[in-house]
Amino acid sequence: MGGKGPRGPNEHMRTNILIVDDDPALVRAARGLLARRDCHVEAVFSGLDAVARVRAGGIDAVLLDVWMPEVDGLSVLDELSRLPNPPRTVLMSGNVDDRVEAAVAAGRALACLAKPVDFELAYTLLAGKAPDRPLQLQPELDRASLATFASQIVSRGTGFLESAPQLPPATPVSVALATPEGALGLLAIADLAVRAAGKRGLGLRFAELTATQLQSLKALASPAPEPMPAAKEAPPDRGRELYRRALEKIELGKYDSALLDLRQARDLQPGDPLIQAAAMRAEELAGVEKARSLFREAEQLSEQDPAQALRLIEDAIHLDQTRAPYHREAARLYLHLGTSLQQAEEHLAIAIHLAPSDPAPRLHLAQLLERVGRPQEALWACEAALGLFPGDKELGKLATRLRRKTSGGAA
Repeated sequence: MGGKGPRGPNEHMRTNILIVDDDPALVRAARGLLARRDCHVEAVFSGLDAVARVRAGGIDAVLLDVWMPEVDGLSVLDELSRLPNPPRTVLMSGNVDDRVEAAVAAGRALACLAKPVDFELAYTLLAGKAPDRPLQLQPELDRASLATFASQIVSRGTGFLESAPQLPPATPVSVALATPEGALGLLAIADLAVRAAGKRGLGLRFAELTATQLQSLKALASPAPEPMPAAKEAPPDRGRELYRRALEKIELGKYDSALLDLRQARDLQPGDPLIQAAAMRAEELAGVEKARSLFREAEQLSEQDPAQALRLIEDAIHLDQTRAPYHREAARLYLHLGTSLQQAEEHLAIAIHLAPSDPAPRLHLAQLLERVGRPQEALWACEAALGLFPGDKELGKLATRLRRKTSGGAA
């Protein structure tokens, strides 16, 4: 679905995003994870409310769940498509069928993202803005598709993923390929020119391959890829030399040293998107390592100085917000200190989103909602959790108590 038209004097306003999902936990997680972005987030919990809110005006983009009771997301999408200036829309679902794929192929939605949703990717699609770190893609490719993709990268330095959403040009992407030897990480940028003619999907231009990456890709490619054309003789280029050296350091886990090289390379060649993407990736990986160190330090301090431990946890989340244990621990410390139950609720919702197979944060969220005097919401959260974990005894006990409370019986 296309973007909105000119906004005149307000064109630099924040993107107004509407989240539509009948799962309150997902909505809370989306709000928490998008709060650090330059956007305003609203939420509704039904398809009918979604159509009414968009018709009221002021919504630039919609993150829309497909499978909802009463009015599903595809029906909402049909209604939005009839508007004179429809919002940019991204679907989300745990079950993509032919109708969903047809809606994306027809251009009525930008993409359908699998749950748990990558909100960084969702924001990039909805706002049309480049992220401040490479997006993480893990394409699910069968053996033949993986061989073809590897062959493309080796022979041309580019690749095409038909199943991935198209991203804005020069968006940095970190691609993790599943190989028999483990995950193979590659750095790339989105490139519209690489996209196959007449097909939707994501074209990628890859960073220069290290010797190890090239060897791994050649082992995946079948039949053997065409050899890359020999590079023409060129005068020494200090920026490219620093860039190649930094890629090797990233592969060895020397992120801080790689970042220093890439910053120098970026100064020498400020317009090179691959150098910029590599610098962002090195900075992200250095941040991930620092976040782990902060989390370990916080765990050691949590008993004697919980306030300091909480500060360390929040610093870790600022560097890497994709780790469910960080959010669970932050929520526990907020509850222990009693400083912000709202923050605890937000972190629990994010933990649920990041670790959907773990019943603990769902139980803790329901307990928190009961504690703050919202028993009906607590019951909804608890019953939703029981739908996923029907044999959980703690969830069962809490649900029984909440049903008595909300029906006016004894607690």
